[in-house]
Amino acid sequence: ESSAPTNMKTDTGSEITTSGQVSYMSAHKKVNADANGFVSTQTERNIYKPGEQVKIYGSIWNGLFQQLGGAKYLATVPLNTAGSNSMTELITVKVQDSNGTVISSQESQVDKNGDYLISFNLPQDSTGTFSAESMIETKAGVLNSLDVSTGAKLESSTAFAVQNPDNYVVATKDGNFDVAVSSNSTVTNLAFNPDNKMISFNVQGKSGTRGVTMITIPKALLIGQLQVLIDGSAEPYNSNDVIVSSETSAETTLEINYHHSTHVITVTGTQATEAPAESQTVPEFGSLATVALAVSIILIITFSPRIRNVTR
Repeated sequence: ESSAPTNMKTDTGSEITTSGQVSYMSAHKKVNADANGFVSTQTERNIYKPGEQVKIYGSIWNGLFQQLGGAKYLATVPLNTAGSNSMTELITVKVQDSNGTVISSQESQVDKNGDYLISFNLPQDSTGTFSAESMIETKAGVLNSLDVSTGAKLESSTAFAVQNPDNYVVATKDGNFDVAVSSNSTVTNLAFNPDNKMISFNVQGKSGTRGVTMITIPKALLIGQLQVLIDGSAEPYNSNDVIVSSETSAETTLEINYHHSTHVITVTGTQATEAPAESQTVPEFGSLATVALAVSIILIITFSPRIRNVTR
């Protein structure tokens, strides 16, 4: 498979492909740490499949070292950069599955830009809501000497879903296509409408929670400038709630985020394959009609003399 076209960011955060089409962003907007939260935590995506690699990244506030009195409180190590004598902070990132079991715990150095990154592979047999927590490491015994509000700012967390995809078979005149959908919502009524060049489905979940759905659409089925609508309202191309998580010459995968309750999600394109050819019942009906007409003519010819005799 060939890779997706090279993209460039617009000033609105959306992207323009080399084909000239506006598209959704290929990554979520970066969450920056600040004086209200000394460290940020986010995942590359908000939903994954079992066994996939997850990247967790973030940053620390650039005023942190001065705020806490520098090396007096923070655990630091030499910056892992050739020719550098600088010291840097350490971040511990812990990941738990839906049962609270720790599946990954890693230490990461903060780079010269204040950023950190870790990656790990998900278990093959686990699904549900996972959590990732990042904590700035302090020197032994120091954390208890900090006030509660300051200590709370030294850590942050995020959640992401892990679900197996379901394949929905869409019949067209060019054959059947699989549309893969994974979600932490209940997904129903997936339908393809070739006339309106769209795929639609319903999602439902517990009110007050966040929902996320990942849908992979074959380009032979629906292509062009894709746009997502939630309950009929179009998501703008600079929205952080819709990203193109992957794209190849054969298919496009969208990640769609929303607040839970019940929604109708629609993905529209500019080109779509046609519906299946009409059933053979139409020609069969035509043949039956021809037979019926022939029988009627014979009956008319047979009974016509009798009718004339009666009318004399």
